[in-house]
Amino acid sequence: MKKRILLFLAVLFIGLSVFLVKKYVLVSEKDRILRTMRSAETFLEKKDHVGFMKHLSMEYMDDYGHTWATLFFYVKSILTHYDDIKISLSQVDIEIKGDGKEKKAVVRFMAEVNAKGAAGESFSDLGRFTAEMKKDGTRWKVTWFGENPYMFY
Repeated sequence: MKKRILLFLAVLFIGLSVFLVKKYVLVSEKDRILRTMRSAETFLEKKDHVGFMKHLSMEYMDDYGHTWATLFFYVKSILTHYDDIKISLSQVDIEIKGDGKEKKAVVRFMAEVNAKGAAGESFSDLGRFTAEMKKDGTRWKVTWFGENPYMFY
């Protein structure tokens, strides 16, 4: 009986170890970037501007002149005007450049936003965007964000 319990615990330990290694150690950089994007999306839907800003590098700068600090207050202000926010990312394309400490990524994607204002009005928008990211330790953070104009050929 003791041997069976010991064997069961050993198998359970090995199974759990394999699961954890696959989930946290053998994750590709593209998967880590996608997790970062999905996490940022979730924080916006929860209207948690502090959690969202943890996904941006302190070196953040965009074409509109926003830095990390100005964007902090801008996002906080915008989120107060909406009660229900749903964001959907699609057509995500990730290109990783460099290696080691200089790893950078360019992420192109479509985003659809549906929201309800505090007064009950609905808002919906769809756009194509590009985010530049850099690896900060083991985490990926956004350093630049911009909208891609639609092009008709």
